[in-house]
Amino acid sequence: MNENEKVDFYDLNQQSIHLTIKSNVKTKPLWRRLYWTTGKDSDEYKAGCVDILKAYFPDSFQNLIHKASEKAL
Repeated sequence: MNENEKVDFYDLNQQSIHLTIKSNVKTKPLWRRLYWTTGKDSDEYKAGCVDILKAYFPDSFQNLIHKASEKAL
């Protein structure tokens, strides 16, 4: 998944991604670091959130991918 695809994915799933990565003890510090070191709502921030989700919650990531593919059909 390239950065543009990650940004689009983030835009479609922002609420789910934030609920997942901001509430978990392991990922909240990563999200905070990303939040404070990148431009708010920048492509870098959005792609970083998707990277965190993909690395720490692969099942949730795959579920969101699956839901997006169902909507596209």
